[in-house]
This record gives sequence, C-alpha cells and structure tokens, in this order.
Amino acid sequence: MSAPTSISDTSFQASSSNDALAKRNAVVLAAAMALGGSSPSIVVSLGGLVGQALATDKELATLPVSLLNLGLALGTIPARLARMRQRLKRLVLPERRTKRSYPRAVKLKMSNYDRNRPSTRKAAK
Repeated sequence: MSAPTSISDTSFQASSSNDALAKRNAVVLAAAMALGGSSPSIVVSLGGLVGQALATDKELATLPVSLLNLGLALGTIPARLARMRQRLKRLVLPERRTKRSYPRAVKLKMSNYDRNRPSTRKAAK
C-alpha cells in the first residue's frame, strides 16, 4: 500500500463500535436532560400532593412549596445587589489625589510618522 500524496487522499473510517457508543451516549444524555428539565415541575406538583396527604389542615398542604419559592425569590435579591455593586466599582473613579510629589504636566508623545507641514522657506527658483 502506498502512502497518501495529499490530504484529500486520506480518509477517516470510523469503526462501527465507536459509532454505536456515540449513539448510545447521545440517547443517555438526551434522557438525562429530559429528566433534569422536568424535575422542578415534578417537585412542585408532588410537593402539593404529598403535603395534602400528610397535612392535617388541608389549607397548609402547599406551604412547603410556597416557602421554597419564596426563599428562592428572596435569595436572588441580595445576590443581584452584590453583582451590581461589583459592576459599579468599575465605573466609579477613585478620589482625586491632593498631594503630589511632582507637578502635573502633559507629556508630548512623539509620532512615528512625518508631519506634513508646509515649508516656511521660500523655494529657490
């Protein structure tokens, strides 16, 4: 068998066992994503049903689920405020320095390019 002379001469042949493993992994991951995505709604609905079965007072059956949602909502406010404070620190300028060890001066930045100034000399004719 001769060596390939260019990249187009090479071809990649995937083995059937790797292909079957990839399909199995895709199915398992899709099932895990479906179950993980449905868990919040299952917790809310089953929490109410289990609470109704266990509670002596039926009006308090959904209290645990309600408190869970209330706790999540109240917990997001301090977290959001902390993130806003961190972002605001980037926008606020530091206090102005009053005492300097040297006078303020603007330094000229030299250009790497020629300045096209009109010549002040009169051209020799």
